[in-house]
Amino acid sequence: MLLSQSNSDKSNMLRSDPDSGRLEDTFLNLRILVIDEQFYKGLRNKLYSKFQSGASVILYDMGLGYGEIMGRNMNEMKISKFELINKFMELGRTHGYGVFHTPLLKMILSGIQGEPSVRIENCFFATSVGNTGKSECYIMAGIIAGASQIILDKNFTCIEEKCLCKGDPYCEFKLRKT
Repeated sequence: MLLSQSNSDKSNMLRSDPDSGRLEDTFLNLRILVIDEQFYKGLRNKLYSKFQSGASVILYDMGLGYGEIMGRNMNEMKISKFELINKFMELGRTHGYGVFHTPLLKMILSGIQGEPSVRIENCFFATSVGNTGKSECYIMAGIIAGASQIILDKNFTCIEEKCLCKGDPYCEFKLRKT
């Protein structure tokens, strides 16, 4: 069953096999799991009730670990940095994280110097949590930092400067060299 189709190369990005109960990302050749906003919010709220402010560090590190794995998987494809960044943004949209925007050439060049930025419209993590008055997309910040460290071969931390949860129109992340 075709769930989504890439606009750039018309290849199937997700495949479902109802008989085996498997959902697969055909680009990365990985089994995936779909979660809804209430599932994530329940996990997040329980984490905060147990660890208070430490929960944000745990969420960031979880994203960092996944981002590093994603970056390594994508680097093994032996495609240009331009194509890698395009695929990363396409996967983010296809997997439901939101709609990624970043000036690609600027990101590649600023990976050498300056602070690359990533804007995400309709970010899953922010819409799951709702308006809290503060940045909430720690997992996404970690994913961006981890993948960028591997893809751009530089050490980064990622800071969310704008967030739907603060009332901003989108979430925006800045990568800072460490």
